[in-house]
Amino acid sequence: MTIGRVWRDAMQGERMSHSKAMATTNNAAVCPPDAIQVLQLFMHNSLVLFFMTVRIRPVEHIDYDWLLDLHHTVYRELIIKEFGYWDDDEELGLFLEAWETKKIDIITKHGNSVGMFIIEKRNDYLWLDEIQIDPQYQNQGIGTEVIAQLILRARKLELPLRLRVLHANQGAYRLYQKLGFRQISCAAHHNVMELS
Repeated sequence: MTIGRVWRDAMQGERMSHSKAMATTNNAAVCPPDAIQVLQLFMHNSLVLFFMTVRIRPVEHIDYDWLLDLHHTVYRELIIKEFGYWDDDEELGLFLEAWETKKIDIITKHGNSVGMFIIEKRNDYLWLDEIQIDPQYQNQGIGTEVIAQLILRARKLELPLRLRVLHANQGAYRLYQKLGFRQISCAAHHNVMELS
């Protein structure tokens, strides 16, 4: 099975497995933090989070080469760790599918492009399809700040925010847990998490 097929199957199966996972999840009431509580949590833990230091802009044609390089840089090691191989043609196909069919937003800081994300409104939740931060800008709170902004957006819409994370990406998984996300389903290569 190819990586592309796994991701596409995951997207289709994600809806079905969610209801099954919910049936087996502990039904105890959980009150996840809002974005302000997230900010307070990080300040309490002495982690510096410069809220509202990033800007979001729509993707432009001139971003193509940079985004392709970002995709390969961010994912190569994770994909090899998770799947055991990297296929340039397959990854190019996945990149082109997102480039041609999805609304990509660019994350900037001090005028520099530092990352991207894709957020989609589904029937009853917001789906963070992808978030990538350039490695030279990682561990500076940029991804956390963007996710905090998306949490606020989901709160305004009164919708949960969902995402998926590869099993190999344990750092991201722990970050999402700190932000209040909980796992709602598990597939062969990734977990689906939700903050409601």
